[in-house]
Amino acid sequence: MVAETAAEPDPTPAAPSNDAPLGTGIKGNGGADSFGLGTGPGGGGSGGGRLSGSGGGTRWAGYSGSIKNRIIDALRADERTRYADGQLELGIWLDAGGRITRVAVRKSNVDASVNKAIQGDVLIGLQTQPPPTDMPQPIWFRTTLRPSS
Repeated sequence: MVAETAAEPDPTPAAPSNDAPLGTGIKGNGGADSFGLGTGPGGGGSGGGRLSGSGGGTRWAGYSGSIKNRIIDALRADERTRYADGQLELGIWLDAGGRITRVAVRKSNVDASVNKAIQGDVLIGLQTQPPPTDMPQPIWFRTTLRPSS
């Protein structure tokens, strides 16, 4: 299975922060996203700045990017998900120690039994790094699953 993953925190607005996101201020030649370059603080091009783990610019991108490999490895290791083919969006909730406690499937075009396994026990209990204390949850991951050979 080959998985392409991007993650984003819950779209619920967070409290204002004094930590201003960094931006390049560089404008490319062309449309609004011009090669994905931002035109101001925190600009992430067409990614909208909410996609963590894909360089989308959120302050939690580094953390969510670091746990995505654990999630992908768990999906590849389980017989019920190893041969899945399709796309899904998963919401992941973690406890303070970094253990996955809840999984929600927001969008999916894979078999219902795969969704049920993912929400049931494939990811529940998986140990990751502890999340930042102020990180909003769930963390949303977009994943493309391809059967592994």
